[in-house]
Amino acid sequence: MAYTIADRIRENAIVSATSGAFGALDLKGAVPSYKAFQTLPLGSDVPICAVSKASGQFVTGIARLTTWSRLEIVSVANGAFASLGAAGGEVDVFLTLYAGAPNPAGTIGPGGYKNLLVNGDFQVQQRGEITGNSGSYLCDRWCFFTNAASNTPSLFVDGAAGPGTYALKLTTANNVRRLGIIQWIDARLLRGKQISLSGSVNGSGGAVFFGAAILQSAESNPIKNPVNDWNSTTFTAGNFFRSGLTAADVQTVTANGQWVRFSSQNASYKNVVTTVLPDTTWIGVFLWPNTTMFTNGYSLFSDIQLEIGDTTTEFERLEWSRQLERCLPYFRYVWVAQGGYSAVSGMSFLVPITLSPPMRSAPTCTNVWQPASHSSFAPAAVADVSIKDRQGGYWQKTATLQGGVIFTGEYYLDAEIGT
Repeated sequence: MAYTIADRIRENAIVSATSGAFGALDLKGAVPSYKAFQTLPLGSDVPICAVSKASGQFVTGIARLTTWSRLEIVSVANGAFASLGAAGGEVDVFLTLYAGAPNPAGTIGPGGYKNLLVNGDFQVQQRGEITGNSGSYLCDRWCFFTNAASNTPSLFVDGAAGPGTYALKLTTANNVRRLGIIQWIDARLLRGKQISLSGSVNGSGGAVFFGAAILQSAESNPIKNPVNDWNSTTFTAGNFFRSGLTAADVQTVTANGQWVRFSSQNASYKNVVTTVLPDTTWIGVFLWPNTTMFTNGYSLFSDIQLEIGDTTTEFERLEWSRQLERCLPYFRYVWVAQGGYSAVSGMSFLVPITLSPPMRSAPTCTNVWQPASHSSFAPAAVADVSIKDRQGGYWQKTATLQGGVIFTGEYYLDAEIGT
């Protein structure tokens, strides 16, 4: 049912039935200057407070508007519904909010999107095809780790085999017991809220996957790799996970060479559900197979979604340009097609660039390609190129690349979460 809230809803009612913590109220019309419950959609789940006119006893909970004149009590937060008195007793019932009220499924998050994760379908890949060591970023916002070297991650498009258009495929060049992918997000606007993780996985050899929502309270950037001991089967801080991390919920999924989605709708493989603690600063979504992966083995991930509430919903699919816009505050590829060269020692060139949308914090600048030398002048060394403050903060509006000799080339500006 839809969870609904509204303003100035209050009615007189009669206790219809009681049964321990649950019962029903027959609605008898709005209190003067207030609105009736029938202004809400039929079938709505609403937070209520019901007060006995005889005794003053009250009950808070969730009720369902089953007809325009009847509220059935779904859950009670304090005491028992029977405390309102026997059937026929008069009560005053009105909409309210109480500690622990659930969030509606499909709630839009603080950033304006349902999916709190960025690039959950792995379609944005500004770094290009990556072959890297443990700790490398793959698709935007996703970093991978392993307990051995020589992994070859790759992105592929497979609309037929996958649940969506895109999927992240990790293959191994040698025997590796485990590997995993993680994305960290800022949790400060989610404190006290319930969150739920769903996603689709697939793998060779009947891979057993784990999914976890990891909480960190320290204000400093989280360590990208959350794993303390890959061989541990105890998923707590100081064992499998590093000290200082709380794995509030861990779920298991078995994928026997086919796509499996863990979600609140799957009776066999449920979604990961946890409540963000009041002191939580960072949330990490970590997915990893617990099965030994042999040479040329693979793991597949697709449509990973973290959302508010305890019920998962359909994956929020965005077009590439909108997903890219969500990635740019954390990382961006910059092509500089201007600059110059000089034989004068210490000569510098300044090239302003626009940062829109702004980056989340001060980025590092890495030169990843420059053209061949011009005449006798060699391209500038990577160390010669840096990003300089401009207009009150280079992560706010614009930045200036400063370097010597020659400037045309490709640059990465990195403001990712994690160290």
